[in-house]
Amino acid sequence: MGAFSSPPWKVAFMAYREVTMTEILEVLRSWLDGAGARTAAGRAGVDRKTAGRYINAAIRVGLDQAGVVGQLTDELVGQVLGVVRPERPGGDGSS
Repeated sequence: MGAFSSPPWKVAFMAYREVTMTEILEVLRSWLDGAGARTAAGRAGVDRKTAGRYINAAIRVGLDQAGVVGQLTDELVGQVLGVVRPERPGGDGSS
């Protein structure tokens, strides 16, 4: 073993947390109401960085903070989900 290699029993695997549409909707509803990422995260019970990823993905797919909550369609939330949870290695990503 080299100076920086780990023994085989110490190899870590990345865990994936399930992302729900409800979680994304709660963050985006708060954000559309004028809350920042930190406040929206607190209301939805997610980390502020996670809320920021949801918000940035929503902007990327066309959500406008100056618009109304009616923008939050299942299609838009599905697009956000596709951005924040791309295809996973091992084939467990598409749904």
